[in-house]
Amino acid sequence: MHMLDENSRFTRALASRPRSGYPKDCSGVKGRSGVYVIHPNNSPPLVVYCDMGIDGGGWTMIQRNIRPSEITWTEHWTTYKYGFGNIVRDHWLGNEYIYKIVSQGNYKIKFLLWNKQNVRYFADYDSFTIGNERSGYVLSLGRYTGNAGNALMGYGSKVIHDNMKFSTFDKDQDRSRANCAASCQGAFWFNNCYRVNLNTKNIYWYSLCSGNCNSSQILIKPNKVCRLGYIG
Repeated sequence: MHMLDENSRFTRALASRPRSGYPKDCSGVKGRSGVYVIHPNNSPPLVVYCDMGIDGGGWTMIQRNIRPSEITWTEHWTTYKYGFGNIVRDHWLGNEYIYKIVSQGNYKIKFLLWNKQNVRYFADYDSFTIGNERSGYVLSLGRYTGNAGNALMGYGSKVIHDNMKFSTFDKDQDRSRANCAASCQGAFWFNNCYRVNLNTKNIYWYSLCSGNCNSSQILIKPNKVCRLGYIG
């Protein structure tokens, strides 16, 4: 299932408008949480959901998964590359567009989880990048803070998600002899295989929920902290 047709038509219709009419990401949006158009560098305009309420607002949502999910999450590499789902409900923004956004500067990432009791937890990483498609959209994370547990980076080298390539069932790039994306019925930055699995009908975050989280969201935002002489 691809992004809703009306979203695609909206994006194409806006493509001819001036670049200066849109912010590069949700940090440039003024208003309430909702659907907006952004225009990252070297990208067509994108229809995205902006969260303007949490931690100062300005967050661009790249994933939302609400249990029971409306979509299968078992999609091809190309589908994960360009995104799919309903932008106001379950969706993946698209690896290529995520890459375009975070290539503009220094970004941070927030993972939000709601457990089976619907209590919200978070995991923040003060830097977040992914490589281009040629690199396999390899993941790179910074320092962790939060109360969900550092499941993406801790618990042993065989299950660290940091520095892993993105894997789908038709493009297996994990370190397992098996195909993690196929067996987990989703796609993610798998290792051997995972301690986090959010793009699936059974949302998993180690020590927090074993396939039974109610929902997840992944949000990104420029990090204004000076790093190595640059400001994001």
